[in-house]
Amino acid sequence: MRAFRWLILPVVALLTACGPETSGGDGGGAGGSGGGASSSGGGAASGGGAASGGGTASGGGDASGGGTAAGGGTGGGDASGGGSAGGGSAGGGSAGGGSAGGGSAGGGSAGGGSAGGGSAGGGSAGGGSAGGGSAGGGSAGGGSAGGGSGGACAGLRYCEDFEGYNGAVANNQILGPWKATVSGTGPVAAVDGQHPKNGFRALHVQVPAGGPARATLNQRADAGITPSNNVFGRAEIFYVGNADAGLPIGVHSTFFAAVGAAADGGNASINMGGGGNMAQFNYHWPAGTEQSQKGGTITTNTWHCIQWQIDGSGNPPKDTAKLWIDGTLAVNVTAATGWDFTRWTSFDFGFNHFQTLGNAVDFYLDDVALDDTMIPCR
Repeated sequence: MRAFRWLILPVVALLTACGPETSGGDGGGAGGSGGGASSSGGGAASGGGAASGGGTASGGGDASGGGTAAGGGTGGGDASGGGSAGGGSAGGGSAGGGSAGGGSAGGGSAGGGSAGGGSAGGGSAGGGSAGGGSAGGGSAGGGSAGGGSGGACAGLRYCEDFEGYNGAVANNQILGPWKATVSGTGPVAAVDGQHPKNGFRALHVQVPAGGPARATLNQRADAGITPSNNVFGRAEIFYVGNADAGLPIGVHSTFFAAVGAAADGGNASINMGGGGNMAQFNYHWPAGTEQSQKGGTITTNTWHCIQWQIDGSGNPPKDTAKLWIDGTLAVNVTAATGWDFTRWTSFDFGFNHFQTLGNAVDFYLDDVALDDTMIPCR
């Protein structure tokens, strides 16, 4: 028996030395669970591994579109843009939606964006965001991509898909690059999963009948929204209700607004929203006078894709604007209208109405973006 024992021990030692090696295993491996590794773009993904710009997949293979494919850690990584990288990964990790070898990251976010999107089983991780621009090859380009994930926000100057936030939104609350304004007659605002257009969350605003009310997310753009002052936008909007009863009838309401210094002094502003069941542009001169142009049809219980162009580029400026509803041109503002499209230095998205609203409004907003080229619907 003693001789047999001396024969077994060297064999066990040899087998142990040749055992499998883990990259970032639970708790104790390289970049193990709990802390996660940080992403230089601002986000972080659980389980180890870093996403520097384009991102690398420490668990094997390249992170082709940005994002991270952390090497097998579990739970709790940081998300510096305000989201959380919760959900954890296992057996190769995942930086984005779908499965990852032996586990999934199940909905974590990095930099406010979604850490869920692509697979990391063999080391590929497409998509992901890193708080301020997109990690999928795009950049915030002087603006902030809010909390946008790779699929919704790649390459856009300003973008928000709301995947990195959750819960009630209070007045003066900071959400990533945004500052909230919630004021007036009883508005209730939240980022929730009740009725998103894409992904898992959207901005949800409920306003009772009554006087003016506002629930918006605001951001500055001191150098202008785009360098050329030719601004394109996109927003997905949804009104809950039966026929016109759910629309902001009889009031001027907005879901986008921008303000800037006019050439002849004072501030000019332009906003976009609903004039009853039609979409409208509304322009305010510094002196306080205003003018609107309306068109198209907005209905309840349907997601509408609103796209627009506000073109103040050129010398002299073109000063033209267009608005599309679900791909169809609805409003066309020509230079002859006389609107002065200054360089816009602040803007907001949300829901804002003026006058007295005769009915309650239940409104969802998703996938908002601004850029210097046309932004497709999602």
